[in-house]
Amino acid sequence: MIDRVIEYPAEYGIKAMGLAHADFARIVESILSHHLDHDQSVTYSHKQSGKKKYISITCTFVAKSRQQLDQIYTELRAHPKVLMVL
Repeated sequence: MIDRVIEYPAEYGIKAMGLAHADFARIVESILSHHLDHDQSVTYSHKQSGKKKYISITCTFVAKSRQQLDQIYTELRAHPKVLMVL
């Protein structure tokens, strides 16, 4: 297995998936805002499953460090409405 080394700052995408509730996007955006500086902008894209039961939100931004990414992943995974994070 080859370990990929990321040099920071680097553009990065995180995908969070959960049930398609009205507040899911707000939850994901709120979690990201806790860990990003004011100068870090985020692009969000949303996709619903075929039967519209689930939604995935892809968040693309310039990550400043591995620690920042780890903190975002940890908080997203800990939220009860987030079913999976990639």
